Amino acid sequence: MDALDTAIVHINDVFWTWLLIPIVIAAGLYFTWRSRIVQLRLRGLGRRWMGALFAVVITLTVGFVFNAVQSNTIVATGERSLSADGEWFAAAVGLLLVALLGLVIFGGVRRIAKVTEVLVPVMAVAYIMIRYMCTTRI
Repeated sequence: MDALDTAIVHINDVFWTWLLIPIVIAAGLYFTWRSRIVQLRLRGLGRRWMGALFAVVITLTVGFVFNAVQSNTIVATGERSLSADGEWFAAAVGLLLVALLGLVIFGGVRRIAKVTEVLVPVMAVAYIMIRYMCTTRI
């Protein structure tokens, strides 16, 4: 039963992390663009290009950093759950994530909406079922 509890905890962590990613990124981007540092760079130094460069670099790095953390969490959870060792597992999961995310993103807004229409209810039902299984100790 300990293995099931561990798996449920990791699924719960991944679920809430994925749920909060868009909110955190949106808030981070908003406050970055509106931050005092950008305003000082744009107005205070008299070099508008420095402020623009700073905002663009922060925007790009936020995307890479959050994606790296999430893919690392997915690999760590998969390695623990499946008892998979070695670099091949991390590489395979990374390539799978890149392929799936590329298909969704490059499909445009309609494909993102279609994937979200399916994924969100499935994740919600799975979360409720897993929580129920965890509390009833089946």
